[in-house]
Amino acid sequence: MKTDNILKEFENKNFSKIYFWEGEEEAFKNEVLQSLKKKITYPDFNWSVRYGEEIESKELFSSIFSLPFLSQLKIIAIRNASDLPLEIITHLSKNTDKIPSTNCLILSDSKISASLRQLISKSAKTISFSKPTRLQIKAWALKKLKEEGKFIDADAFSLLLENSGANFSLFARELDKLIVYLNNKKTIEIEDIKKVGTNVKTHDIFELIDNISKKNARCSLGIFRELLFAGTSAQQIIGMLRWQFTKLWEVKSMISKGSNNYKALEQAKIPYFKRNEFLKHTKTFSWKDLQADFNLLLDADTQIKRGAEPSLTMELLLLKIIK
Repeated sequence: MKTDNILKEFENKNFSKIYFWEGEEEAFKNEVLQSLKKKITYPDFNWSVRYGEEIESKELFSSIFSLPFLSQLKIIAIRNASDLPLEIITHLSKNTDKIPSTNCLILSDSKISASLRQLISKSAKTISFSKPTRLQIKAWALKKLKEEGKFIDADAFSLLLENSGANFSLFARELDKLIVYLNNKKTIEIEDIKKVGTNVKTHDIFELIDNISKKNARCSLGIFRELLFAGTSAQQIIGMLRWQFTKLWEVKSMISKGSNNYKALEQAKIPYFKRNEFLKHTKTFSWKDLQADFNLLLDADTQIKRGAEPSLTMELLLLKIIK
């Protein structure tokens, strides 16, 4: 969703009197709202954000139908718009022509209710804030960081995106934390993400696989203990290792059938910041190794469920896999 298109409508003064803003991406909505607020003279009088379940009809209509104060634009945004009382929706639908051309009512919700849409749809324009792609998130992040005089390296961006589950709102919140934390530092790196406290399990489990591949028992055990200390259970680590080995099997299988290396990594959704290392692992781990590792994971999982001491069981598991 290109937010610049929305802003251009206001710059060219051809905006709609009423908008439906749909979608779960609240961070994008907030960004556009803040950009619109900057276009308003005296926002204390010509700008308001309210909630549908808390609206008082008299105050709302007084604001919507009155001209802006010493400004060419007035905006009233209503979150959870589907919670607006029916009498307000009905009154609004019958009086949309009374809204001055300088005023804009934004009705925002994850999904606009059928009753609201049916009564006002002829007067409203719908904007969908759909889930952004990876490239859109990256473009947004680079633009935001440039405004702050900062940059994020490719590996750190990939880790931040993986840890946020590609949830833009969570990603945006974590990026804000990093900007505040960095202070005068210009470039965000993986170590900054770890220090700020962002979930780094994605990073750590890849590091664990790297060290298992290198037969480095000391580092492997160290990462395992760090994961435990951070609150990750032994069975969660087993699940993460199983996911890793499954992905290795999947990528090896695609490559063996003639798929391009990086196309196979893309289809398996391997994070960008570990694709080169992951490709090396497909050569390090043979089919026989992976089959044995799956059996070791199953055996360790069964032992823990039967009452075996989790930490000791996992340390023995790692040593057996490395051997």
